[in-house]
Amino acid sequence: MEGSMSTYPPATVRKKSGSNGWYVCVTIPQDLRPFFKGRAQLLKKIKGAESQADAYDKRKPFEAEIYLEFDRVNIGSHPLCTAANALDKMLMKHGGIQSKDFDFGNVEVMQDWFHPEHRWYLEEDLRNRAGLVLSYEPADAEEGVLLGVVRERVQPLLDAFVDEFRKVIAENQNPKKRGKLFVDVAKEYHSSHLFLQNKKTNTQKRQKTIDKEKRYVRKFIDWVGPAATVDEFGPRLGSDYAEALAKADSGLIDFRGAAPSAETIEAHFSSVRNVLDWAWRREYIPLNPWRGLNLGGYGEARKPKRDWTEDELRQVFSLEMPPQDRLCLAILAYTGARLDEIALLEWGQFHEDTAPDGTRVYWIDTTDAIVKNKPSRRLIPIIPKIAELIKTHPRGLNKKEPDRLFTYPRQGKDRKAENKASFALMKHLRKVSRDDNFAVHGLRHTFTTWCRGKIDWEVREFLMGRGGDGEGANYGQAAHVQDVMAQLDFLDTSYLDGLLAIENKAVT
Repeated sequence: MEGSMSTYPPATVRKKSGSNGWYVCVTIPQDLRPFFKGRAQLLKKIKGAESQADAYDKRKPFEAEIYLEFDRVNIGSHPLCTAANALDKMLMKHGGIQSKDFDFGNVEVMQDWFHPEHRWYLEEDLRNRAGLVLSYEPADAEEGVLLGVVRERVQPLLDAFVDEFRKVIAENQNPKKRGKLFVDVAKEYHSSHLFLQNKKTNTQKRQKTIDKEKRYVRKFIDWVGPAATVDEFGPRLGSDYAEALAKADSGLIDFRGAAPSAETIEAHFSSVRNVLDWAWRREYIPLNPWRGLNLGGYGEARKPKRDWTEDELRQVFSLEMPPQDRLCLAILAYTGARLDEIALLEWGQFHEDTAPDGTRVYWIDTTDAIVKNKPSRRLIPIIPKIAELIKTHPRGLNKKEPDRLFTYPRQGKDRKAENKASFALMKHLRKVSRDDNFAVHGLRHTFTTWCRGKIDWEVREFLMGRGGDGEGANYGQAAHVQDVMAQLDFLDTSYLDGLLAIENKAVT
């Protein structure tokens, strides 16, 4: 079983004689066969399997059921259970003395040997029955000979039982138990306060992040099987999973035929590693075996999005495209804002006012918007040229949400429009360049480069939504915007000439 850590025989998929459908088949270990009425194999029908390949793909849940059955009866191989059962069988076979209260071959009865109270009832029953054989006075010499033979067999078994029982009492020895199921630990972790809080900001995680981590963990459980326990994890399993994630044909990561990136593999891997960290915190395992596992070499290296060149800027803003796409790109270029911040922009977020010196100033207010983090709640200054484009943009384009500037549809539980906006805008960029590193997010890099060495570092971080507290300033908004705007005089707006020419052409 791929990814399985069980020490049981591997499962196969086959048809059952005289039956339709496909079955998971596992050979029962010799020491467990008495608990399965001597059967050599255990089968489970795979529901919904139409072919052998389909059955193989769907086998894991049924395979796991078999292994869990083995786990439940594996207690019978413990030395105390073995000794007790051997003595019980000998007393019934040769002494004819059967227990009135207990079936010593029953799994639940065997589990009672390790219960602090119940085991004493079992021990008393077995010892008393053995005592009847060992203390019985034969009626004649012939019976004495037969009894002597029985005693020679019972006494060693009784001694062995007493020895094993004393070990359990004195050393508190329990049968080797499998640890907590990973699937149960994952449920426990995902309902904890630690999981729901962002470790960096100590604030509630975004629903999108929560759903993504849970989805990645479910994907791992599908791969490893539901029978995996946290105490069986090790570097080998971690490496196997990283290998599987890195294979484009494994189906674990849908990358449209391409190999997944190292960043994507790390995101999948860390979601599982976080569950193991929780298991360590709860003392289910002595350490997190994946904490120091190096994922170097797995996945494609991340290709950072680059700045746009001057030629690319002029070409893109000279393209024929829907007015909302041109405006969205223009705002992104001259604010350095994130795409999701602008794609969801509402008319109520756009403000204009008169500064104390009489200058008209414009800004976008994201303090109450859906943003990435707390520093993203800020006032974003808008240069006059972009402000005019916004003011002349048609209202009511979005029939479902007339308050929004753009029509990019929302998606997911966090109701963002970033993906749809990116898809629409990238179609225009591909007319200029096929370079994979030429992307919409590159405008944010471009704006950062423009600002470097031109404005104060703290102001730049504030503008980009990477620093500050999002309150803008302790004085009037217009005054604050004017103060920041004064530092943006260096921006070259000539790249918009092509865009403005298109706007004027549309008007005439």
